Amino acid sequence: MFKKYKNLIYFLIISLVTFVVIFFSVKDDFHAKLQLLLAANPFWIIIALTCVLIWWVSEAYVMCLIAQTNRNHYRFTDSLLTAIIGQFYSALTPMASGGQVFQIFYMRQQGLKTQDGVMITLLNLSLYIVALMIFCAFFALTKFQMFASMIPNFYFWFTIGLISNFAVYILLVLLSTSPKIHQFVINKIIRKLTFIKDLPNKLAALEQTLTEFRVSFQTVNNNKLVFFRILLINLLRLFIFHAIPFFIMMSLQIPLTTSWQTVFIDSIAASAIVALIVAFVPLPGGSGGAEFIFTLFFLFLFPNEKTLIVGMLLWRTSTFFFTLFVGGTVTFTYTAWLNRLNQQLKSQ
Repeated sequence: MFKKYKNLIYFLIISLVTFVVIFFSVKDDFHAKLQLLLAANPFWIIIALTCVLIWWVSEAYVMCLIAQTNRNHYRFTDSLLTAIIGQFYSALTPMASGGQVFQIFYMRQQGLKTQDGVMITLLNLSLYIVALMIFCAFFALTKFQMFASMIPNFYFWFTIGLISNFAVYILLVLLSTSPKIHQFVINKIIRKLTFIKDLPNKLAALEQTLTEFRVSFQTVNNNKLVFFRILLINLLRLFIFHAIPFFIMMSLQIPLTTSWQTVFIDSIAASAIVALIVAFVPLPGGSGGAEFIFTLFFLFLFPNEKTLIVGMLLWRTSTFFFTLFVGGTVTFTYTAWLNRLNQQLKSQ
């Protein structure tokens, strides 16, 4: 029952939490906040949305690069569709847990072998986590005194986010490269499922698939030039994506108390650390937690609470609801097209 309707349930949870957050955010001084929202400069909001589009395109490029390094032909158009779909399901599911699963599924529909789809997805995720930790650690260290003086328990928030991401990275690497773990899964778990028909042959096929997967993963991971190229791309895309709160501030025409360069870097630093923490909020899309953490880390950049609330709503719309709307439209349209194509092939 839950599996059948889980996406609908996640959507309802997001809708409910979002409604509650928005209601309590705007119920005081509603008209003043509405005026601020209506007066926002659309030019800067378009720039913020463009940053989201660059985020999708750059992930698609990284997945193509990983595939090509392993000598897999993977069209950029297919990769872009997969990237957008993955972002949609990451936004829809708790702790972004569904994105990679659906990316693997759609890669299989696009003609890639399952083990190649898993390799591309896990390597893409693991290198992104490495880039995120480097990115956040750099800004947290350079801005430590500022954040520590203004944000209660900053060290705790940052440490939890960093350790959690590091643990996920280690787990991904072990699951991807360790023959012992693969043998444990085969011998201690799958081999005991005696009700499976033709189990010995299926185990042999699975073992061959896992061997090919390990070789493919290590081939790309050991290519230092590709590794650092992907790392650099991820650092650049993180820089662009986390500039979104600054563009939101510009759209609200907030007077800068210092140079725009300083505010720009401070905004990127705060946004990166917010992303590090929000990734592990156990609700779909980080709903509730994302809004709270944003207001906690950006209070010092906005002149008052009204502007902060409106900025938070615009930020959430740009980075989350825009992804749900565009990603959902692409996902359902592309899925319908694939279903029609499969039906045509079966009827031939």
